[in-house]
Amino acid sequence: MKKSKLLIIALLLIFPFSLYLNAQTRLEMYEKVYEENPKGILIMPPINQTEEYFAKDFVYGSLNTTLIEKGYYVFPPILSLDFFEKDSNFSSEDLLNYSMKQLKDTFNCDAVLFTIITQWKKPTFIGPKAEVTIEYILKSAKTDRIIFNRTCQVIYTSSKRSWGTEGSLFAPIINLFTGRAIKTPTADLEAVFSGNERIFSDLPYGENHPDFLKDQDEKTEKQNIILTVYDIVIHHHY
Repeated sequence: MKKSKLLIIALLLIFPFSLYLNAQTRLEMYEKVYEENPKGILIMPPINQTEEYFAKDFVYGSLNTTLIEKGYYVFPPILSLDFFEKDSNFSSEDLLNYSMKQLKDTFNCDAVLFTIITQWKKPTFIGPKAEVTIEYILKSAKTDRIIFNRTCQVIYTSSKRSWGTEGSLFAPIINLFTGRAIKTPTADLEAVFSGNERIFSDLPYGENHPDFLKDQDEKTEKQNIILTVYDIVIHHHY
């Protein structure tokens, strides 16, 4: 019995380590990002395939900060949104599978970020979980190649019984896209923040970051991931 227990413990310790050893480096996984070396990224309005009315606006307003922290110039979403709303020829749904030349000529961007929201489940008192699934697609504006493509499902469970504007650990924000004042993000919005941070953690650094081109040997996670979030503690499923 003792030997069996020791064997199980040893396997549990070795398994995560073996995953790390077998993981690809950033250069291997995202070679196209290094080849293209995008400097400016244009964020397109998300494609919302759910019934949550504000999902599109919440996701759109949450993406730029993470990308800026990674060392990229991001075209201000509030300004580009105004442009997209005035010109129906720039629909995310229509442009996703077509050439980025029109966007490059208009914005002089190097890459274009598309997001597709496929799941948005708000928590309830009966089922205290928020579930959000988003696919992230970064296309080169120069070659039309997809250079970064990941999907993240976030399952957010809060120990708090309030799902309103109280009790969040995030700083107060104002959502400029919906026009709604949000004192603190709700569980579903916190799930979006967590997913963005984890997805772009493997994106190679842009040239405005001090570690630009110094991260090529960093190990990467799987392309598609599931995060279980308890308040602000994240557990990764392999």
